[in-house]
Amino acid sequence: MYTIRRKENRLLSRPDLMLMKNDTMCLSKAQEAMILSWQAIGELSTATKHSHMQMRMADGSWEDVFVELFADRLIIKALQNKMRIPRLMGDTAARTVVIEKMAGEALGISITGGADYGMPVLISSVREGSPAAMTRSLLLGDELLQVDMVPCSGLVHVDAVTVLTEARERTQVKFVVRQREDFLDMEEEESVDDYGWKKIKTIPLAFAYAEWSNSHLSSAQKDKMHDSFTVRSATNIFMAATLRMPGGDRRVMAEWLQAITQARFNIPIPMMRKSPYPEGFTGLVLCLKRVHEKLESGNWRDLFVAVTDYDFNLYTSLPLTTSDLKVPLVSVPLLAVRYRSGILKSRTTRVGVHSRELVEGMCSVRTPNGECYYFSAGTLADEKSLARIVRERVSAAVKTTESVTYPARLNNEDVALTLNVNTGMWLHHDSRGDKSLMWHHPFSHLKQTEEDREASVLHLEFGGEGGGIVPLALENSSIVTFVLFNFMAAQLDKAAQPTNCVEC
Repeated sequence: MYTIRRKENRLLSRPDLMLMKNDTMCLSKAQEAMILSWQAIGELSTATKHSHMQMRMADGSWEDVFVELFADRLIIKALQNKMRIPRLMGDTAARTVVIEKMAGEALGISITGGADYGMPVLISSVREGSPAAMTRSLLLGDELLQVDMVPCSGLVHVDAVTVLTEARERTQVKFVVRQREDFLDMEEEESVDDYGWKKIKTIPLAFAYAEWSNSHLSSAQKDKMHDSFTVRSATNIFMAATLRMPGGDRRVMAEWLQAITQARFNIPIPMMRKSPYPEGFTGLVLCLKRVHEKLESGNWRDLFVAVTDYDFNLYTSLPLTTSDLKVPLVSVPLLAVRYRSGILKSRTTRVGVHSRELVEGMCSVRTPNGECYYFSAGTLADEKSLARIVRERVSAAVKTTESVTYPARLNNEDVALTLNVNTGMWLHHDSRGDKSLMWHHPFSHLKQTEEDREASVLHLEFGGEGGGIVPLALENSSIVTFVLFNFMAAQLDKAAQPTNCVEC
């Protein structure tokens, strides 16, 4: 007796109507051939990790693919007789897309490029489940021509971000976009193997990142989170794929995320040096990482962290050459960087807090000019790795510098303040005929510092013998405060290290 039964088949990756006879599944010849093809490619694969998955297409549908992870790349293959190769639309004519949303709700797109980078403003990602994604008309690589009648052609990157931020408060936003085929990186056509499989996408893992696709959702939507993950290259916005396991196995997807992240960490960064740099430093880039910055408007944008042995740098596009290193968004010497892990202290409630702040590794970097950059490093493990690198490099920079001197004024007299990581703080007369010592305090004597930015005065309060409050007028009191903080932290780290003891 034959019965029709709906059955989940992982090899076919989607629920299909199966013909059953005595509880035995009866497959058609086409289904049998497909299963044999999937089994054959798995047995022949030389990848470190491989699996059958589904990839999200531009129209929102999911298609069966075979994914292979190698040491330096991720390869996605598809059956030629079953699936169309996912390409972006070939129509380059301008088109209008209208987004309907709640007032204050983020659009759900990220952009790259701008006139300051010699390229148009392009959509670099469309977050799944966002108002932009619901239109199914804004695509990866679209050029922004207008946003609510505001021309975007010729805008620098920061101005384009401002236009999108202002549109956040409106309930209807009209986009005029077009595709730019001259910026597409089409892959070379490859022959189909004996089993009908063809390589449709190759994502280099250098500077790539992998994350849960729905990490932007609110806590009220947690039940919909982690049903897929996205792998995206930082060097080319078109090298991206959103993948999921056919059975929705989150444990297996988490293993894939970990494997991709580990493979990315194992790829050495290119040898690049930033110049000029002070004596004792090389300017060699020691860390290059992609992060997601949270703006005051609540929107997110991609930034790139480059840490040398001398300074901490943020870029709006990935620096791949030495000349790219010369145009950072911000560059601060490591001696004057303050790095903190976790959510901002000013937040008193988790209501409305972005899920990235709760799930992913958040951190902030403060600079002496009062700016604070608050971003997600990707995962908690990524943030710990970045924090370790920054703190190690700050400590190494302090040891290399050892001491630094700043001109100042005290009681209408020229003085020189010297910070020495080993001996503390020194104040000397700095007139033409007088360089004598006024006082010396180890860092342990310092009880409190108070900064008056308007008058650029730093008040140092000391305890113990010779204590008191010393008001120093400095050209930039904030830099001195940050350097003092890092010098004191380095001395505390040194004191906390165990000494070598010899048993007599």
